[in-house]
Amino acid sequence: MAATEVDALFKPTSASVRQLLSDRVGGFAIPSYQRPYRWKPADLRRMCDDLISAMDRLVDDDEDAVSFIGAIITVSGVSEEHHTLPADARRIIDGQQRLTTILMIAIAAHEKLGELIDEVGRSAEIDEETRDWVNDQVSEARYQLLG
Repeated sequence: MAATEVDALFKPTSASVRQLLSDRVGGFAIPSYQRPYRWKPADLRRMCDDLISAMDRLVDDDEDAVSFIGAIITVSGVSEEHHTLPADARRIIDGQQRLTTILMIAIAAHEKLGELIDEVGRSAEIDEETRDWVNDQVSEARYQLLG
């Protein structure tokens, strides 16, 4: 491997949570040396508080505001000993607890938005134009969450 390839391999890049989750790779692989998911409710609350604070800054300050939620380090590709994983899976080197939590939050939000679509669809108090608008907005938000 040439020195420039090695340099590129270890050059850190910054990405939004959306970019990380929307990259079309073969998923994420958690190596066997990673500890199991062990976050407690207090850890989840702290992460949610950080995410809510970041969203508030986006709304109040600037749509380009940046919030740091911690490092998530991944390496593309898996070792040849993992024959059942896609070749383009990303191994999680660090940040598995944060990434898992972010995915759980995204899935919960996706499900809650689905319930909202159902509730709006059943409501007799909402006119058709408003119902269509809400459905469009919620469907787009669900797509943005999990594609």
